[in-house]
Order: sequence, then C-alpha cells, then structure tokens
Amino acid sequence: MTALFRTTFGFASTAGEVLAGVDLSGTRAVVTGATSGVGVETSLALVRAGAAVAFLGHFALTVGLHDALARAGGARIVSLSSNAHLACPVIFDDLDHRFRFYDPIGAYGESETADVLLAVEADRRWSGDGIRANAERLWTVASDMVS
Repeated sequence: MTALFRTTFGFASTAGEVLAGVDLSGTRAVVTGATSGVGVETSLALVRAGAAVAFLGHFALTVGLHDALARAGGARIVSLSSNAHLACPVIFDDLDHRFRFYDPIGAYGESETADVLLAVEADRRWSGDGIRANAERLWTVASDMVS
C-alpha cells in the first residue's frame, strides 16, 4: 500500500510554486494533454526546473508503457478528466468531425470522455496483468496562467 504523505500545497498552489527550488536537470518528463490549461502550466514549470519535456498522446503513451507497467507489479494509471466529459459522448463514427459541425467545446468534451474511456478499458484489459486504471475528474485548478 502507498504511504500517505502531507503537503502544504493546496487549491491555490501553482505548478511553479510546487517545483520552486527543485532541480530537475537531466530529468525527462512526459506530459500528456500539454496543449492547454494544466498541461501547459505543468510543462512550463518542469522546463523552468530543468527537465526535458516531451508531449505524447494519452493512448500512445499508455499502450507503449504496458509491458513496463506489468513488470513493475501493482502499477496504476490515473487518467485526468474534467466535468466536460459529462456532456459530450465520443462520436466514434466521426472522430475527426468530417461529417458534422466542429464545435471546439464539444470536441474538448469528447476528448475528456475519451480519457475516461481509456482508463475504463485499460483497467478491464490489464487488471489481470497487475495494472489498475482509474479516471479522476478535476475541478478548477489554479495556475500561473490565471490571475
């Protein structure tokens, strides 16, 4: 079982504050969802702390790590999503919006739903390999991008 740890950081803490004074030189970090919001803020904070940061899509990263996660024993995948997944199902027949109007908010909601579905399916397929997956719904997250 993972030991509980306490931190002084909370809702108003930014990624920059969390990493203040941390030297990540020579460290590589992989961030998914780094094109906006929390992902951008996290990537910038990691770079400022000296890490080399790469962006990789959720599915590609998860599938690519399967064997290493299985070898680790007791690995856990946590897929982060927002409330937007509640309003937007994934339209599998038209993933790239070729046959329907493109709505940026709707597309964002679909991507959040896809994140949840990734966790559900990874857990279904890989729990026998010692890999458990779940999705967490984020609320509002304070960042340096928002005053």
